Amino acid sequence: MGRFVRLSNRKQSNILGLTVIYSLLSLGLVFMIFPYVWMILASFKIPSEIYHRFIPTQITLEHYQTVFSLGSTGSTHTFIKSIFNSLFVSSITTVSVVFFGALTGYALARLNFPGKTFFNNFVLFQMLFPVVLFLIPRFLLMLELGWINTYQGMMAPFMISAWAIFLFTQFFKTVPQALIDAARIDGCSELRIIFKIILPLSKSVTMIIAIFTFMAMWDEFFQSYDVLLCPVMFSTAFAHDHNPDLLSRYIPVDGEERHYSEITVWPSLATIAHLPATVIPIGQSPAGLPIGLQVIGPYLEDYTTIALARAAEGVCSGFTAPPPAQ
Repeated sequence: MGRFVRLSNRKQSNILGLTVIYSLLSLGLVFMIFPYVWMILASFKIPSEIYHRFIPTQITLEHYQTVFSLGSTGSTHTFIKSIFNSLFVSSITTVSVVFFGALTGYALARLNFPGKTFFNNFVLFQMLFPVVLFLIPRFLLMLELGWINTYQGMMAPFMISAWAIFLFTQFFKTVPQALIDAARIDGCSELRIIFKIILPLSKSVTMIIAIFTFMAMWDEFFQSYDVLLCPVMFSTAFAHDHNPDLLSRYIPVDGEERHYSEITVWPSLATIAHLPATVIPIGQSPAGLPIGLQVIGPYLEDYTTIALARAAEGVCSGFTAPPPAQ
């Protein structure tokens, strides 16, 4: 005979609480992933369906063609080379920092050799200086070696990190010495101890160093350049189109019709990456309309773009009110 089991009030309350918690978490997950799902689906939609349909009725690769090629010409776009450069430089540098950092950190943490204390203090001393202090000497060295605008010029200065050496050294000191002694008794070399015993036990610190190094190299542009100068828009001020259908609005540019949504292309360079941007008035068009120059700076360095705008005030003509619309 089957038996009916009656749950206590406490168990029923726990089940109800877990149900509510998991339901809220699931709802939150839906809200988190929805923008990404919409973005992916929108990339395959025809322009007329982007804002009107969630599931596309027609699949198109037009948007990917625009990104990876120059329209219908089929010419290779610099976007592909830029992505490759960023991935290649960031990946190679990250592997190098982890490799040399682990070797040096193990030597400082577990080996005894002449000058160990001096070398350890030298690593710590180097961390006191800001990176910007070495920009000019680094540039002159790369210029002397002929490495300007080369892969080795972008990677060599960052392939060994004092910060990574310091973290590896401190973490390796926490690994039990008995493990290392047992490995040596079994005939393991120091390199084999590092890669077979030490690093597998150091996954957390290794991932931290790898992630931060990769992110730093990916953002390395603003370590070499103070700001990025680019247009604000592809057109001067234009008459507003009051067509209620946004997808039917176009702007004439150099004899061609450009879609309204394209006015966000240049501003999005800053807004999507959460970078500060300041617009400098640099003159007027033949029609008397103001022309601006967008200054994009590093993350959280709003003062940099504002300072450049202030410095350019005496060079540029400044803002002049356009003539009244006819």
